[in-house]
Amino acid sequence: MAYPYITETQLRDRVGATTLDRITDDNDDGTGDASVIAQVRADASAEVAGALGPAYDLDAVALNTPPRVVSLTLDVAHALLAQRYPEVVLRDWEPLYKAVERKLERVRKGQDNLGVTVPPEPGALHGGEVYSGDPDDDDPIPHTFLNGTGIF
Repeated sequence: MAYPYITETQLRDRVGATTLDRITDDNDDGTGDASVIAQVRADASAEVAGALGPAYDLDAVALNTPPRVVSLTLDVAHALLAQRYPEVVLRDWEPLYKAVERKLERVRKGQDNLGVTVPPEPGALHGGEVYSGDPDDDDPIPHTFLNGTGIF
């Protein structure tokens, strides 16, 4: 799986270069620390991958990352940065994080999609074909669920 889904440039464009430098400058040299920025990018990507993993082929997502995945990952990264230093971002991190959680949940449930028509759409949990016995058999198998324990 290719991590991260976002670049440092995309992150700087989302939160602002000065803001990103102030939040991630742990050694007080005036610029953001590369290791801190890389960790934020990786953490945000892991959060998005964890949410999409049950429904999507993550290798297909990583191969050609859809713009929607980039946007969701930037949303998570913004919330993580706000959590790290809320006095710099001037935003409460919890509403930011809850908003992106709702977006990820909608994608995972199939109420929203990644905005592409090629793989990884549709999600692994959507669609498919269901067969019941042999269609050419004159005496088909009766409908059952879980060895007859299901309720229809």
